[in-house]
Amino acid sequence: TLLTEAHLITIASHPLGVGARSEFEGQRATQHVITRHPYQARHFEEKMSKNKFVVDGVEIGMDQDMYVIAEIGQNHEGDVQKCKELFDAAKAAGAQSVKLQKSDNRSLYTKAYYNEPYNSENAYAPTYGAHREMLEFDRDEWIELRDYAKKIGITLFSTAWDYKSADFLEDLD
Repeated sequence: TLLTEAHLITIASHPLGVGARSEFEGQRATQHVITRHPYQARHFEEKMSKNKFVVDGVEIGMDQDMYVIAEIGQNHEGDVQKCKELFDAAKAAGAQSVKLQKSDNRSLYTKAYYNEPYNSENAYAPTYGAHREMLEFDRDEWIELRDYAKKIGITLFSTAWDYKSADFLEDLD
């Protein structure tokens, strides 16, 4: 989307990725529009120069400093404490926000795929579905993470992979 390409530099939760923040500090979003054709870049910049919005009190737009989201995804491995440590690392690196993922695995996958054996060195359970469930936080854990993010002054986002997850996340707000 336009927003992702122009305004949001996403950094990985890996320590080397988090350190990448300093490269962009104080620079404007217009310096980082990547496109394959000069017309696309000019058209994109003209269109985005009119668009501004506010996220958690921070104005985001083409004439603003970069807004950095640390993409944690599921690198927390289903561990709330590890997730908090990743929030802390993102905050220390200068990210304004962190992003997780939420999915209702039973609605995303067929029954056969959900129950398929998962033979990976990174597997947390014997089937793919059970493995995916191990990476999900329950409602109380999401509330704990939401409150922790507020406490340390970082905005928490999440990608909802399905409608049920979108409803779940909306109910947390």
